[in-house]
Amino acid sequence: MAYALAVEKLLGIDRQLPPRCQFIRVICCELARISAHLLGLGSFGMDVGALTVFLLTFTEREKIYNLCESLTGARFTTSYTRIGGLFARFAARLGRAMPEVLPRSRGEY
Repeated sequence: MAYALAVEKLLGIDRQLPPRCQFIRVICCELARISAHLLGLGSFGMDVGALTVFLLTFTEREKIYNLCESLTGARFTTSYTRIGGLFARFAARLGRAMPEVLPRSRGEY
């Protein structure tokens, strides 16, 4: 993502990207950030002897990976962002799946 943004800025096309593309990039980055935090929290929990925390955080990471797989075709990829846009369109079904999967989990804990 950072490479694509840097090249776009050098080419002067960073302001020409459609807002939809920018929003989708933010969503993908935020999902990756949440996944990384879950990894850190789960490994910390395992280090202090809380195996349940590890299992719960990795269950949530699997949900995020499933969403990413629906979007990109791979479970963990950084190739979705391309210079000047995205690899593929954001599927409407994926946009409907995110609110169904992610907030539902909050009440379980």
